[in-house]
Amino acid sequence: MGADRRVASDLVAGLQLSLETSSSKGFQGVMTSDSDGFMISPYMAYQVSPQWSLYGALGLGQSNIDNRILSLNGSYEVQRYSATLNAQGQYPLGSAFVRPKFTLSYMHNNADAYNLGGSILGTPITLRMPKNSYDFGTLESSVEINRLYRFDNGSAVMPYAELGIAYDFERPDSGRYLDGDLAYQDSSPWSGMTRLGVRSLVDRTTLIEFAASYLSLGTNDLAIWDLRLFLSHSF
Repeated sequence: MGADRRVASDLVAGLQLSLETSSSKGFQGVMTSDSDGFMISPYMAYQVSPQWSLYGALGLGQSNIDNRILSLNGSYEVQRYSATLNAQGQYPLGSAFVRPKFTLSYMHNNADAYNLGGSILGTPITLRMPKNSYDFGTLESSVEINRLYRFDNGSAVMPYAELGIAYDFERPDSGRYLDGDLAYQDSSPWSGMTRLGVRSLVDRTTLIEFAASYLSLGTNDLAIWDLRLFLSHSF
């Protein structure tokens, strides 16, 4: 959720608050992780030309994470710092429009030290987990094709399709992960995405967008789906 204001004819500044919650399980439920967090991000958007605009944001946030391995439990906090830069264009293509997009995003995470404790077969155990830091960095490029339909009552609908590719140039442990046999496997830093969505201008002040995405094209043994609902109202 956020709010922004036009501070010049070609410049917008705003502030955004993001809330998140997640839960994951691994190795038939032997390992679980639950987290809740937030991110505060000031941002700016600038129209470079009639065809291109730039968007930049800085983020500061925190996540609270609860981990469990067998009967051992522990909680810790992660401080997160992020930066995002996006360039987006729009060109006519017959009765439709083409939108090329380029996005560079980077996030640094600092995890606190914590105790992982409990008992195994009646024996108390406490493991001290050290501080840890890790980074995520992604460069994305995509092309969207959309078409605008206007109606006599002033509303408008814009269905669109998008196809893109992403390269993770920075990943924790270089993208290695443990498989079901507790052996390290390498993963590709490349992935593809496809998205179908629709934007609707309900009236002159309200915009609604819904999109469904598949974010793991070309990645073996991984399926990531994303559903997105966006509401914007000007006042």
